[in-house]
Amino acid sequence: MGPGSVQLFIEHDPERHYLVLMEERLESFPIFAALDVIINNADRKAGHIIEDATGRLWAVDHGISFHVEHKLRTVIWQFAGQRLGQEVRRGLETVGAGLADPNGLGGRLAALLSSAEAEATLARVESLLVEDRFPAPEGDRPLPWPLI
Repeated sequence: MGPGSVQLFIEHDPERHYLVLMEERLESFPIFAALDVIINNADRKAGHIIEDATGRLWAVDHGISFHVEHKLRTVIWQFAGQRLGQEVRRGLETVGAGLADPNGLGGRLAALLSSAEAEATLARVESLLVEDRFPAPEGDRPLPWPLI
């Protein structure tokens, strides 16, 4: 499908999506909420979080991400206003260091994104670390449609 496209089929039960899984294992989702903020996900539907046969969770993403303008639309707002927690902070610090490294993740992303998109991605990581809280929904469309 072109540069930056990766496809992998994951066997899963389509009835076990985020709106079901959050009732059973909400503690697994702060990292997904942080991911959505970092990539500025404009379309995180419940069906874009799936669980494979081993119980591993997968975030299914697409091309409606990494925009410079704020476009965050996600079903994962349960953590809005809450502190990030140590696991999320450690992950953000690792991702931030990688994004700042032109010989690491930053360089690899720069080949796939515009410089403004790459800079905005790093800025979102840094902002999350400074605020130390998950953001609250903004604008008139904080949820994707349809939800699943």
